[in-house]
Amino acid sequence: MNNIVQLIERETGYKIANKSRKREIVYIRYQMYYALRKHTNLSFNLIGRLTGHDHATVMHGVDISEFFIKTDEKYRKDYLNIERVVCGEISQKRMQRTEKLLCDLQNRIVGASIHGVICEIWQRRAIKLENWINSINNK
Repeated sequence: MNNIVQLIERETGYKIANKSRKREIVYIRYQMYYALRKHTNLSFNLIGRLTGHDHATVMHGVDISEFFIKTDEKYRKDYLNIERVVCGEISQKRMQRTEKLLCDLQNRIVGASIHGVICEIWQRRAIKLENWINSINNK
């Protein structure tokens, strides 16, 4: 997840992993907190550790973001940019894990073939997983 912080810093041009209280930096940090809570199962405590803040700060940031996303057009646009970065990184990590699972599954099938035990269930799972990956890549 530290990669997400680095991507957001590169995208916005601000160093958000410090204790700065500049409004622009605080709002970017809050937007990141909100996006991480919305799109991951990370706890408030874990999200806070990414930027050196405690869980209460993250909870406050999520609340503030919810309010401003509903009421402030500029804030909402900025948030959507942060959300795009966060979701892109999360999708990339999921895709890498899925491809690794497919590779492991194919290796198991090859191993079973070597021992003369080709398991139909493993083959069907591999085909389903491969079709799913192809459908995601084609979107």
